[in-house]
Amino acid sequence: AIDGTGLQQGAFLEGVPLAVTGDPVGTTGATWQSFFGVWHFPDGRNWVIGVPSQLNDRVVLEQPTDRVVLRFGTPIVDEPGPMEVYFDFAPDPSGDHWVANGLFRVPGTGFVGGLVVDGAVLDLGGGRLALEGEPLPPTIDSSPDVRWTFLRSPQINEAGDIAFVGTWGPPPDRFQNSAVLRNGLTVRTFDV
Repeated sequence: AIDGTGLQQGAFLEGVPLAVTGDPVGTTGATWQSFFGVWHFPDGRNWVIGVPSQLNDRVVLEQPTDRVVLRFGTPIVDEPGPMEVYFDFAPDPSGDHWVANGLFRVPGTGFVGGLVVDGAVLDLGGGRLALEGEPLPPTIDSSPDVRWTFLRSPQINEAGDIAFVGTWGPPPDRFQNSAVLRNGLTVRTFDV
């Protein structure tokens, strides 16, 4: 249901409310304010994604366990700062894996964007991490001055294969190339 402000006031599965505005957000101490959606998995688990009222936050909560899958400020493996904001959260069809892109707060420098899989920065092979500003894997470009500019729209399947859109280029034109990539390999390039 949508209220007069345009906010979704509940997370529903086949018309049955899983959570509504004012319900507790698991054991976080907060209550739900609005919702973005729900995923239902074959084993009966549900992941509800929404915004708690008491926190400047976005939470993915597993039901019925009340386990927080991801929220703003979640510590991420291989990253110097917590994930402050995340976008494009996507689970695999079984709910065993998830992927998201987000912004990490790096002390003294601000924010850097990147891709996270199951709580760790995506390793594209050869020690190359999926972080904006980092070098590309040699399978795409081996030049040391060519860096990721944007990493967006990640998806993951049950086998753990990850697809995303990446943009890169050498300085000063960091928007020279874009491609859809799967497991760090180019699937399709396109002009930016």
